[in-house]
Amino acid sequence: MNSFKLFSALATISLCIGVGFGLYDSWAWVMPENYELLAFSESGTDKVGHFYKGYLVDAYKENNRDWWEWSYKWWNYDLKNLPDSMHADFKSANIKVAFAKANETDGSNVNGLNQVCDSIYKKTKNEVFKSDNSTPKLSENLLRYCSPIVKEPTVISEANGVLRNHQKKEEVDGYSNSTYGSTYKNTLISVTDSRNDLFWTLKDKEFFGETESGTSSTGSQDNIFKKLRSTGNANKGHAVKRACKEAYSTSTTNNNSQETDIFKYCSWSGTKTNNS
Repeated sequence: MNSFKLFSALATISLCIGVGFGLYDSWAWVMPENYELLAFSESGTDKVGHFYKGYLVDAYKENNRDWWEWSYKWWNYDLKNLPDSMHADFKSANIKVAFAKANETDGSNVNGLNQVCDSIYKKTKNEVFKSDNSTPKLSENLLRYCSPIVKEPTVISEANGVLRNHQKKEEVDGYSNSTYGSTYKNTLISVTDSRNDLFWTLKDKEFFGETESGTSSTGSQDNIFKKLRSTGNANKGHAVKRACKEAYSTSTTNNNSQETDIFKYCSWSGTKTNNS
């Protein structure tokens, strides 16, 4: 099984764990490995489709139909078994089928799961990723049904402890005071939590330009990320994760020329401003 198939299986299992589904069914419903993410920026830099295009499945690409059929299975399961987890945008009145073309509706409401996701891509980030405690959250439904990641990756402070010298240590314990890993432990993505594996796989594709929205050429001069690009380590797997791990140990007190890239490649929203 190649790495992407494995991560697809892991993403499926994480869904199953979330709903209490059996392991047998999880393998029967493994996420399709072939799909395309958003390859464009929504007009307006405040839109969800602009911020998170590297994690969201393109709504109307025909070769994404199987992925939407897969997501629809989980949506339908949740609708029957976990109705309270559904935001109003994902209620059954809005969704009749897994995949519909852009202008294809029943005459009154959108009727494809992909169309609902596309409508959310066009919302502003603040409309979707709210800081309040409202339940169910639109952001959670967005990632569950419109993204292979399924849920937001865990940050350093949330990571499961790792075994060091026969004792369980939290990831943050490995970073000295005034380093990025310590100072921004609630913002930067964990490099030890295996639940983040698919996130790092997608980051590699983005960084090394394997997707149409690749951003590999934007790293600043003389920093960890620029060096990573120049060494061409794209085939070693989770190269960006290793670079982030190294960056987390660097000091925030220096005039750090790579700070922009640390937040761009190692955080969820990609900028320091939107993570503070």
